[in-house]
Amino acid sequence: MQPKLSTRLLKNYANTGWQALTKIYDYIGNGSSGLYDQYMCHFDLFIESDWDIEFGQRDISYPGTIAAGCIP
Repeated sequence: MQPKLSTRLLKNYANTGWQALTKIYDYIGNGSSGLYDQYMCHFDLFIESDWDIEFGQRDISYPGTIAAGCIP
């Protein structure tokens, strides 16, 4: 994903965006809290222009995801 600056600044809409993604890509919403943590981490850390939301990464706590720079 390559979100616009306006998307990053409107964190209030993060959950709405996640819900839209899970409707388009139904496989990401099936119990994958680790993917959600990565998604939200990118809103909070604002560290990359591209958001690498990666399957197969460890599903750790949200603070752990933050500590890992969004990709645990």
